Amino acid sequence: MTLRALFVAATLAFAPAFSGPVAAEAPSAVKLTPTSLVFDLEGTVLLVDPVGDQEPYFRYGRPDIVVLTGRDPSRLSIDTMIGLLRRDTVVLASQDVIDALPLMISNNARAPFDPWTRQTVRGITFEAVPGDISLPAGAASYPRDAGSIRVKMIVGGAEVFF
Repeated sequence: MTLRALFVAATLAFAPAFSGPVAAEAPSAVKLTPTSLVFDLEGTVLLVDPVGDQEPYFRYGRPDIVVLTGRDPSRLSIDTMIGLLRRDTVVLASQDVIDALPLMISNNARAPFDPWTRQTVRGITFEAVPGDISLPAGAASYPRDAGSIRVKMIVGGAEVFF
């Protein structure tokens, strides 16, 4: 069994709300916690809900983009982010999350990333969708505990939800 197949099999157990398979062309991700993902998108490092010890994240380098999907402690750890972000790291978060961030992090936030808004960063398009809606049938997704928003990412022609 390949490492990717093991990753997919292991992560499917965490979030039954995501029913679609991970598409073959979808970018690869590493799941570090039940909510946290790391993507390396052709040299662009994307973190989703980084929480917990910083050490596992440092393997991937400092992030270019951070997506925060909620403000509860399983999705938002200011202590984790303080040592990870660079001055030019782009943070995508809803207004309620931005309001909970210290100035040193909220300064990196783009316009509020609330449901049904789109942001394009480094040629990657992100669309926030409400966390309680069902994904389209057959949608490529990375199973994880969902936050107050879900995100559709469009990269290299592939659409994937997390």
